[in-house]
Amino acid sequence: MNWSADLRPPSAMTGRDSLMNGTGNSLQELLASTPWSRLMTAYSRATDFPEMARKVADGTADQATFEQIADDIEQQDTLFQASPYMVDVLIKLLDCPEADVAAILSILKTVYVAALDKYLSTDHIEEPEISLEDDLLPPFVDEDDDEELFEEWDSDNWLYWHQLCLGSIEAARERIESYKVDGPAGDAALVFFEAAPLGHDKSQQQVEEALARLRSAPRT
Repeated sequence: MNWSADLRPPSAMTGRDSLMNGTGNSLQELLASTPWSRLMTAYSRATDFPEMARKVADGTADQATFEQIADDIEQQDTLFQASPYMVDVLIKLLDCPEADVAAILSILKTVYVAALDKYLSTDHIEEPEISLEDDLLPPFVDEDDDEELFEEWDSDNWLYWHQLCLGSIEAARERIESYKVDGPAGDAALVFFEAAPLGHDKSQQQVEEALARLRSAPRT
């Protein structure tokens, strides 16, 4: 599948450039180029996410901001159209000196468990026949129009969004595990990849084999 420059999924992004350096896939570029207003979260469009992410980056995000991000990205073990893009931003935010790493890891952990459960509970997840570009929400008109849209809107890519989130977090495993130090962030990182109660019936060996296949899959 060929992805346009500003709509490629997080799992296809390569390289982890220094933040805010204006090259490659920097945090600044991700926030500016991703069509947030046409991506669906749990409740609405992701239009407000860039501003929340900037608050996380500069250390001014309060508990309500993190709670809003958590509510938007995952609900009842389900991920949404905007979730893979939000995950990639959250991973980059881990490198911001002022960011609350423990709070970010807590959100990513919730996403990881939901994505892993869905991935392991499904025999095989195909790449979508409808590209993610074609699956975007139509441009915003008004609140009434959106309310009707969200009631009727459906997508064939639900499972694929979970796989993209899982792939992005697995690709960042080394970075996440590097936070195993004293303090809240260290505590969060220490248990991040530990087994959690899941809905699948796979053995630990089957889980590791599935994740190994995911890690070895092409990321272009």
